[in-house]
Amino acid sequence: MRVTLKSILPAMASLVVLIFLSACTGKSEEAPKFPYPKAPLAISQPVQKAQYLVEHYWDKYISAAESGQIEGSQIDSAEWAGVFKNYFALLSGLYSEGREELCNREIRRAVGSADSLYLKGSKSLLLKIVHYSELFLYDPNSPLLNEELYIPVVEELLASQSLEEESKGTFRFQMEQLLVNRKGAKAADIKYKYCVGGDPWHLREGSLYGIKADYTIIFFNNPDCPACAQMLKELSQAPLVQRMVEEGSLALLALYVDQDLDSWRANLKDYPKEWIYARDDSQSINAGRIYILRAIPSLYLLDKEKRVLLKDAPRAQVVLERLFSRKVAE
Repeated sequence: MRVTLKSILPAMASLVVLIFLSACTGKSEEAPKFPYPKAPLAISQPVQKAQYLVEHYWDKYISAAESGQIEGSQIDSAEWAGVFKNYFALLSGLYSEGREELCNREIRRAVGSADSLYLKGSKSLLLKIVHYSELFLYDPNSPLLNEELYIPVVEELLASQSLEEESKGTFRFQMEQLLVNRKGAKAADIKYKYCVGGDPWHLREGSLYGIKADYTIIFFNNPDCPACAQMLKELSQAPLVQRMVEEGSLALLALYVDQDLDSWRANLKDYPKEWIYARDDSQSINAGRIYILRAIPSLYLLDKEKRVLLKDAPRAQVVLERLFSRKVAE
């Protein structure tokens, strides 16, 4: 598990699994069940099936809630958790397939419909969206962490008619953080000191924008963090990373943001000599001035112009998959 501060799997195969999960509730017949959508048999392609399920995910529930046939409070928390886990898993699968616009539209439509239901007296769906979208899309330890999917949720909640203005303060604060180094934007430059020649006492000054490579991975880490050690192992042993670092097309910046320099120096031996082993000497990142780290470890993937391809990736595998897809496309 990441420390909270407050074999590449094909995407299509993952999507098939997500579609299967979306049809499963695991609840007994006695308990009120969420009315899941069912895709027509004529739709056989995984992406098309996932799209249909997302587009119709809330239809039956909203219709039943409007007619008084169901109230969200009748559905227990365990089932609601499954409902949203499956929904966001479907969205994540579509997002990974390049359907960002579709995901954005459907999220906005879902929140808007929940807002309308709330004004009519059926409050559960909007309240569940508030809770579970933060849990699955924004919590730094969630395997479904995806700030780009959370942004339209927050934007719609800020525009909602049912929530009181004073209750929107949390969402305004979150939005400020979400927009820092957002995917597609140029990452903020970082000034750092790095080890030269494997000597933790021999340091030079460097900067993120001084790195010349087609891709850059920023690996924010701590010496005594087990999750950091696991991520280090996965990245350093990945053949794709090894090959790209050797040929100079990938730079890996291992950046320490805290102040225990003895531990940082001792940990140098665990890192590949080809990586940039560095520290934020000015403590500007820890102060939250240029990057906002909600958990350690954290991975950023940047392109040649230092545009953000991935922000705060929760697992090394996510970065490896994106690198692989970019290399295949080139």
